[in-house]
Amino acid sequence: VRVSPDGRLLAITNKDGAIKIVENQTKALVLTLRAGKPPVNDMNFSPDGRTLYATDEEQTYEWQLATGQMMSSLNV
Repeated sequence: VRVSPDGRLLAITNKDGAIKIVENQTKALVLTLRAGKPPVNDMNFSPDGRTLYATDEEQTYEWQLATGQMMSSLNV
């Protein structure tokens, strides 16, 4: 579990590779993001809280949280 810098959002993942973005206070689901190969090994919000980065065994991913769009992926 990771908390956004402003404390408003949580990023939660499980073994299936899905990352759920939820509101911290209400626990309402905001977005579901998918990495390539489960499980997600690590994830972090950008300092401004607008982007989420995650890694699995093969790639690093970058999502724009306002839209849920994957902005990039990079083989590691």
